[in-house]
Amino acid sequence: MSNGNQSGGCEEQKTMMKYVLYNHGPVKSIKEDILYRKELVEAVCDLIIKADTSESFTIGICGKWGTGKTSFVNFIKEKIGTEVGIIDFNPWIYTSQNDISVQFLDLLSYHLSSCLKKWCNRNKRKISKMTDCVAKINPDPGTSKLISSFSHLMVNDENGIPLNDMKKTISSKMSKRKDKIVVFIDDLDRLDKEEIRMVMKLVRSVADFPNIIYVLCFDDEIVEHALDTDFYDGHQYLQKIINIPISLPEFSHTTSINLLADHYLNITGKDTWNDYERSVINQFTDSLSLREVYLISTKFKILFNVSNNNTCPIDLLALQYIFIKSPQTYNWISDNRQKLCGAYLPPISELLSREKKTASDYYNNDDQDPSYAKLISILFPLFDHGSNNDKFKEQYRINNYLYIDNYFLLTPSSLIINDEDVECFLKYSPDEFYEYINSNDQNIVVEMIRRVCMKIECYSEYNQYSMKLAEICLKQSFSDDKYIGINYARCMNWIVDQYLKNIPVLEDKMAYLQSNCPKDIHNIHKLISYGSIIDHIYFDTDDIYLKKPLYDTLYSYLFQNPGLNHVVDSIELMELIILIYRSDEKSAKDIFLRLMPSSSERSIFYNNLSKQGYEISFFTNMAGDHSVSIDE
Repeated sequence: MSNGNQSGGCEEQKTMMKYVLYNHGPVKSIKEDILYRKELVEAVCDLIIKADTSESFTIGICGKWGTGKTSFVNFIKEKIGTEVGIIDFNPWIYTSQNDISVQFLDLLSYHLSSCLKKWCNRNKRKISKMTDCVAKINPDPGTSKLISSFSHLMVNDENGIPLNDMKKTISSKMSKRKDKIVVFIDDLDRLDKEEIRMVMKLVRSVADFPNIIYVLCFDDEIVEHALDTDFYDGHQYLQKIINIPISLPEFSHTTSINLLADHYLNITGKDTWNDYERSVINQFTDSLSLREVYLISTKFKILFNVSNNNTCPIDLLALQYIFIKSPQTYNWISDNRQKLCGAYLPPISELLSREKKTASDYYNNDDQDPSYAKLISILFPLFDHGSNNDKFKEQYRINNYLYIDNYFLLTPSSLIINDEDVECFLKYSPDEFYEYINSNDQNIVVEMIRRVCMKIECYSEYNQYSMKLAEICLKQSFSDDKYIGINYARCMNWIVDQYLKNIPVLEDKMAYLQSNCPKDIHNIHKLISYGSIIDHIYFDTDDIYLKKPLYDTLYSYLFQNPGLNHVVDSIELMELIILIYRSDEKSAKDIFLRLMPSSSERSIFYNNLSKQGYEISFFTNMAGDHSVSIDE
């Protein structure tokens, strides 16, 4: 990786870099070359200018996608532009083999001398007939030369003149030219097999005129495969067509990472790397093409600006690297954000087995690419060991559940929540707090609570609001007929967890939560919501002896609560059984069967859970419902 101070170099380099970031296509001038190909360009140009062109010959610029083939050709054009005639032909823009051949011959005639133009115009019908013949060529092992196959197809025109005499006429006129014509054919590897063969026929057998040099750009592996048939080997056939193959080397890993690192420093305005940034970029182990470097840099620059400093820059860059190199891994990270950030409540089946899975367990079970596991473990420290620890929740890091959505641009409601709204929410009374939650869209509520937690965490002067909001969440004031849906428990968890950070001793945290356990035991909804909040916070803690009294207290309230029969919401019922199960497995089963006595009622419950993505096997086993039909 390059030194940060070096990347701050001259202003000319910075200006050039900014241009490249927004234009990750081919560059036009050798002045923009960053791959040190000037000497190779000059050698090719010298060959073109000094070559004996009594017969046509072909140069092949070969390389993988993104190795800079088109830029290399642009450098050649820039160097020889005044000394030869240049024709650019891109067969990719035409729709059929016949279109390719016709357009190529038309383009060739257009660029030739006025004398030849007139001749071509006079013989347009013959040229068209010759083109039709070309499309029928299909060489076989018995044909030693492609040209013989072409000549065999030549028939006399209406005046009895052999069509192959036309080629001799064009060749004779071309040999008298004083200057050369260089025909550049790019994007050959984007054509289908038949079109690739068509172009090769044109170059090798139809338009192989004197004083014409062809420069073809392609991925040789793709073209060889297209030329490969039962009759001849594609590699050998390509060797017969390409007189001078020039293989562009792949972008070296060191060069690509140095360039990406320089882009990162330029975009962020930094001069040096910190240890964490260095540890992340050192895990960029995949080879990157020049085009991929530009794509990553450009996407990073856009998202860095859009995120408005609400992301950790190196985490954002790493995510773009994964996006370009392995979309499947990127999608897995997006789909498993809660697991990676420790904000995930495992399914009932895992609770029953007493097995604690880490995010890496899920990653491996999903058959994800193991080569990215090390980078993911650096970005998400919980990936390997799974225990939630506040030391990992650094400000704006991707591993913090409060901020991870910023990396995927999944918080559009942030566009309509301004600082004044956040300031107002911080000062809400309990009634105002619940009025806001009940009267706004769920996405806006979630984003508001996220923004409030960020404000409290980042600015010490807002800590005064932390305790007040935590107690509002724990001592909820809604009535039996109007309560907060259980889907908000995680949001409440964020607020309470934010306050608990100020209490360093685990026993003190437990005492605080227990003292705030709702005393209104007749409000079952309040009790379940409270239990869900503490369950989300402390499910992963290993100090069972500390949290068990907390669950036992809640269990005693729930078990004796006459309002159990009022629990009709499937998600709330699921949470109720989980909370009772924490203290007494047998009581959890008894209450479940008491509330859901009939198989039809339980079937509706199972379907509701399944539709929302919840595991149902724990409940079906508990009730002995071994054959359950789930609606699709």
